[in-house]
Amino acid sequence: MTAAVDPCTPLNDARAALLKAALRAFAEHGINGVSLRTVTALAGQLNQSAIRYHFGGKDGLVQAVLDDVMARLAPHQQASLAQLAEHPPGQPWTARALTELICQPFLMLFMSGPDGLNRIRFLSRLTWQEGGKGQALLVAAVQPYFLRFSPALLTLAPDQPEEAMALKMYLAVNTLIHGLADVTLLGAHPVFGLDSLRATRPDHMLDYFYRYIAGGLQG
Repeated sequence: MTAAVDPCTPLNDARAALLKAALRAFAEHGINGVSLRTVTALAGQLNQSAIRYHFGGKDGLVQAVLDDVMARLAPHQQASLAQLAEHPPGQPWTARALTELICQPFLMLFMSGPDGLNRIRFLSRLTWQEGGKGQALLVAAVQPYFLRFSPALLTLAPDQPEEAMALKMYLAVNTLIHGLADVTLLGAHPVFGLDSLRATRPDHMLDYFYRYIAGGLQG
C-alpha cells in the first residue's frame, strides 16, 4: 500500500522521492522491467505526471539516477586518482596494488549501505537495457575514470599490445560491477562453502576477488 503524501511537499522532495524509488526499482527489476506508474507509486506520488514534470520521461529519469550514482561515486574516485598521481615516478606498480586502487571507489559505494548496493546494481542493470542505450550511458559515465589508469596498466605487461590491455580492462570492469552487484547470491550457493565464506570470512572473499581481477589484468 502506498502511503499518502502531503500535497504541500516541496518539489525537490518529490523529485528526491522519485529518484530513490527509481533507483530501487531499476536495481531490482532492470530498466525495461519498470514502468513510470510503478516508480510513481513507489515514491508515494499521487500525480501520474510527476516523472514527466521532473525528468521529461523515462530516459530522463534513468539519466538522473545515473547522475546521482556517479555523484556519490565521485569523491571515492577522486581519492583513488589522487593516490595514482602521488605514486612515485619510476616505481613499478604491482597488479594487486593497482587493482585495489581501481576498484576501491566501487567497493566503498557498495559498502555504504542498502542504497549503495542498489547503486552498484543499477550500474549493472544498465547493461541489460534494450537497444544499447544503457550500455552507452554506462560507458560514458565510467570510462573517463578507468582511462586514467591506462598508462599504469600498460606497465604490467609491456610486451603486450595496447588492444590486449584494453580488452582485459573491459573484462575487469564488467567483473567488478557485475560481481559486486550479484555478490549477495553467494548466500544461496552452499557448493564449495561459498555461503559460509561470505558470512564468516568476507575479507578472504575480497582477497580472492582482487586476485582474480589482478590475475586477469597481468596475465
